[in-house]
Amino acid sequence: MKRSRNLICLLLAALLVVALFAGCGSTSSGTNSGTSTAQTGTGSASSSTDTKTPDKVYELSLTTADTAEDPKEQMLEKFAADVLEATGGAVKITVFPGGTLASGKESLDAIKNGVADIAFLYTTNFPGQFPMTDVVNLPMMGINTSAVGTSVLWDLTHAGIEALDAEFANYKLLACITCADSRINTMNKPVTCLDDLKGLKIRVTSGTSSDMIAAWGATPVTISSSEVFSAMQKNTIDGGAFDMTLVKAQSLYDLINYYTTVPFFVGPWLLLANGDAWNEIPQEYRDIIEEKVLGRDLSMYFASVIDGLIAEADSVAAEHGATFITLTDEARAEFMPAVEEYRANWVKNHTTATFDAQEYLDYTLSLVEKYAG
Repeated sequence: MKRSRNLICLLLAALLVVALFAGCGSTSSGTNSGTSTAQTGTGSASSSTDTKTPDKVYELSLTTADTAEDPKEQMLEKFAADVLEATGGAVKITVFPGGTLASGKESLDAIKNGVADIAFLYTTNFPGQFPMTDVVNLPMMGINTSAVGTSVLWDLTHAGIEALDAEFANYKLLACITCADSRINTMNKPVTCLDDLKGLKIRVTSGTSSDMIAAWGATPVTISSSEVFSAMQKNTIDGGAFDMTLVKAQSLYDLINYYTTVPFFVGPWLLLANGDAWNEIPQEYRDIIEEKVLGRDLSMYFASVIDGLIAEADSVAAEHGATFITLTDEARAEFMPAVEEYRANWVKNHTTATFDAQEYLDYTLSLVEKYAG
């Protein structure tokens, strides 16, 4: 009897040991699975970074004037999500939309002064700050889509041009895009030739659009994009020089009846980080972001979003009965003398003993021809 009880105890003890080892085997199986992937090389280097818990999270703020509902803001949210995923949660970018950190015109100072780490900014808001970047902003360059403008701007910013690189000396350029061609959009009077434009009050931004509208005989009116709808309703302006993303954002379909393709100008957008803030991220994570998120594909993705918005806005405008006007060759020629004078002045003002602005402009035009076809 005693021997039977001892045998039963031994059996129970053995079962307990087996159960304990089974539990331990289940736990280590999960751990070994991850280790096995890294050791056998079936996963990439970034896969092991993705799965491990980072020792520290590096947080960056991104300011944009676009509202949370704007597709441009949503593409920035995707960018932030891609960075977070690629770094396994180690680099977290928080997007602050609607100018909550800084208005569009304050965004450059915001990243200079540490109010924000990254800004999505429109270069024409900063006259004289990005003169080489703004070469694509010169009038009637022939850039007709965001994809074309972005391809040109990407090539320029990655060509090792010293005068252009100097504009980003204290920053990290993460992406660069342009808007699509900015048309001359009018409410009541179609613009089919230069004479049609004379005397009209046209909403513009500073720089090229303001200068050229004045040179062509119209009156430039500089107001923010948020004021366009009200100004049109009150007839304080006759139209505006801007691309279709603004028409979509401000729902101007019932106010604008005529859209004239000159083509006029495009404006560059930059996704720009404070250099010091960017360099605080450990090199291993910066390398991963460069490889997995940044690069030409990111800029071209942004361009595809812009061109998609343009196509959508064109379709809605057509449904509202809008008239789309393309200038004849004869009518277009009427605009060119002022354009050629403007470009010549730009070349004169930016040529130095060490920089040939005409050569730079010619190179830019060759890129436009390459991508626009």
